[in-house]
Amino acid sequence: MEGKGKQIMASENEKMETVCDYFPSDLITEIFQRISLETAPSTGRLSREWAKSLWSKSLANPRILFMSPDARNKTSHLWFHSVLQNKPPEQWNKNQVTIPRLACPLQYISSQTVRGSICCYNKTGKSAILNPTRGVYKALPKVTNLWPRDETHYSLGFDLESHVFKVLCLISGCTELRILNLLDENMYWRTIDRKHTPISPVDPRGICIDGKMYFGADNFSIVSCFDLTKEELWTIKVPIGVKRYDNLVKVNGKLALIVKGSQPGARRIWTLEAAGTWSKLRYEIPPLPQFSLKCTYECVGTIGTDKFVFTPCSPLQEPLHVMYYEPKILAPLKISINCTVNPPPPNVRTVLDFVEIPNFSSTKD
Repeated sequence: MEGKGKQIMASENEKMETVCDYFPSDLITEIFQRISLETAPSTGRLSREWAKSLWSKSLANPRILFMSPDARNKTSHLWFHSVLQNKPPEQWNKNQVTIPRLACPLQYISSQTVRGSICCYNKTGKSAILNPTRGVYKALPKVTNLWPRDETHYSLGFDLESHVFKVLCLISGCTELRILNLLDENMYWRTIDRKHTPISPVDPRGICIDGKMYFGADNFSIVSCFDLTKEELWTIKVPIGVKRYDNLVKVNGKLALIVKGSQPGARRIWTLEAAGTWSKLRYEIPPLPQFSLKCTYECVGTIGTDKFVFTPCSPLQEPLHVMYYEPKILAPLKISINCTVNPPPPNVRTVLDFVEIPNFSSTKD
């Protein structure tokens, strides 16, 4: 009887998968836009086509997301607007999609989005996952058993094997690492056994690439890597001759080091290859024009191939803008950015590869 029951169940599942495969792709997308993260994994099991649509970036075209704080509001309202990345940079200031503001009383925002979500936190240890498209956020439990001087920094990642969002918490005071699975019913922080692997990041905002989180290190001689599936940590040595790097970014789909170039203001790019070796790009990014003595720029990555985007990392004395550069053009371009906040904020955060997909409960905590 038990064997017959399994056969009946397998037959029913096969019928369900066959029926679900007849759903048009636009209807699948519409369904996914109305479900929560808790429901998504079970929905993806209806058929292979559904799972493929849910966990791939084909659900939406990648966009550039601009985030602006509302200085008038003490509750730290955030304004979001975005534009398709495949548009020419001259059109980034046109036809932008404005996302409703989000009232989230948190100060720090991660450097990237992960499948439509952003991690943010503040000095008091509060943290949350934002969904700009749906205008909601999910508060995370507070990390406990800390010393008074400990600082906590949070980064969002995605486990490609189990299709689960995971949040890493780096405790700077004791260089401890904890992890939280967003699908756990109790959502508790687990301590990671580092096995004597050093982790002391200069920029605690991790970068998630292909199921791995990368962090820069204080001594600039290594990069820390955390595998979200195996939950193991190890280090990668930087290229010989590189004594210091500005920050870690994603360039042409790979982890990259931004290194000072041969002249003041110029930048060199080193990318991490699959074999674990570093490769230096053949060209050097020229110095960016200084529109203000107090304005400095930070590379946030590439769109397409060898198309670099730089965002101001200091308060601006002029309208919001980003810088765009690709080797085939003579000089970097200054691209103005519209902002719905009046008066405009002193800075704008720029995030690449923003994809609008459902990823967590739409209920505010």
